[in-house]
Amino acid sequence: VYLHFMDPHMPYNQRRPWYEKGTTRNLENIARYESEISYLDDTLSRLLPRYGWDQHGTLVLASDHGEEFQDHGGVGHGFQVYNELNRVLMVVRPDGGVEGGRKVDANVSIVDLAPTVLALAGLEVPPGLDGMSVLPLVHGQPAAPMAFGNRPVFSHRIRLIPKIAHCWAVVRGQWKLIETPEGEELYDLGADFGEQNNLIAEADPNILSVLRKDLGKFREDGFRTVQKVHVDPEAGLLGDLQALGYFIDEDEE
Repeated sequence: VYLHFMDPHMPYNQRRPWYEKGTTRNLENIARYESEISYLDDTLSRLLPRYGWDQHGTLVLASDHGEEFQDHGGVGHGFQVYNELNRVLMVVRPDGGVEGGRKVDANVSIVDLAPTVLALAGLEVPPGLDGMSVLPLVHGQPAAPMAFGNRPVFSHRIRLIPKIAHCWAVVRGQWKLIETPEGEELYDLGADFGEQNNLIAEADPNILSVLRKDLGKFREDGFRTVQKVHVDPEAGLLGDLQALGYFIDEDEE
């Protein structure tokens, strides 16, 4: 069973009784967003027991992106690859659970979901997938953190207007390198999780060389060609997309 929830997500809604009005525009957005999180938590707390999923079966919870609230000057999930957008929820519960639960301190990625779900289902994981099954981490295998710690994980963001541009990022261990149209940024996530102190000007050349090679290889793997096309939408489609936060009427900007 696949369930897709649009909360929490732009546009931010007032979900009562959890909503409390913010005193500024940014705090209001945060208040609405947090009320959406509580609304989703409440929905899941009622839904899962209805089907017995709170006790039995395999359960995977994940999100595709986070939201920014002026962390780096923006709101929502725009053209950037900082942690407030890229560090997302991932919860894996095998059938039978894990006694006491386990919080894993390792760099994993959304690309790990496919091989993980296949492994949970007892199916063969086909070769050539970008990701790795996280089950060794879930089950606490001693060598698993090292295996995941020794690999880079990547993120990418594309902007189509006014012209095509890309943001790229790689994380290896505690270090994160970002490439944008404006240049490079380097962050020590162990000391600066919020990515406020760009260390590119004082970077260790060896660390920078490894990260640049990682990101160069990732970019060499290619990216789909993006072409602009004209679409005549059906009646109501733009309204539906706007309600979900995927369409903005430029005349209203």
